[in-house]
Parts: sequence; structure tokens; C-alpha cells
Amino acid sequence: MAELLYYLPDSNKDRPSILMSYQKMMKCLKQYQRENGLWGQSLVDYINEEGDIANVCEGTNRKNDYQYYLDRKSKVGDMHGQAPILWCAWALLFPDER
Repeated sequence: MAELLYYLPDSNKDRPSILMSYQKMMKCLKQYQRENGLWGQSLVDYINEEGDIANVCEGTNRKNDYQYYLDRKSKVGDMHGQAPILWCAWALLFPDER
């Protein structure tokens, strides 16, 4: 959503609801961030020689069931984990492209 909001024009009719959802998600996630600014999983230890990310939770739909989320399988190279690494690499390699 951060990338979407960066490029989405202020005049877009859906921007307010996307922004509200993003702010709600960030407020919730903030409580799980460690004092050093890092999160509970360190991706560096999960990158293999081929550049695939291990232990990535498979995609989920929304469901009001805690066990549903706990039962998600782990995958290697799933795009849910690969895409954020690519975004980070792009931002580091091309900081003036935004």
C-alpha cells in the first residue's frame, strides 16, 4: 500500500480509503516493532544462495479466525516474501528514481 499511495494521485477517489487502511495497518504493526527498529524476523538469515526467501507464510485471505493464520504453511521463494526484498533492493540501488 505504501508504494501504491506514493504513486496514486491525490485526486483518486479511492485514495482516502486506501490511506485510512494503510494508517490503521501501520498503527497495528508499530506495536510489534522492537526498540532497535527491527521486526521479529530478520530476512537476511532466510535468504538462500539462489536469492530465494525461506519460511515465507503462504498468502492468506481475510478471516476472523486466529488459528487460520497460525496454520499457514511456510514456503521458499513465495512472492509474498520475494517482492519486499526486490522493493528494498530497488530503493537502495536507485534512490533518485522515485
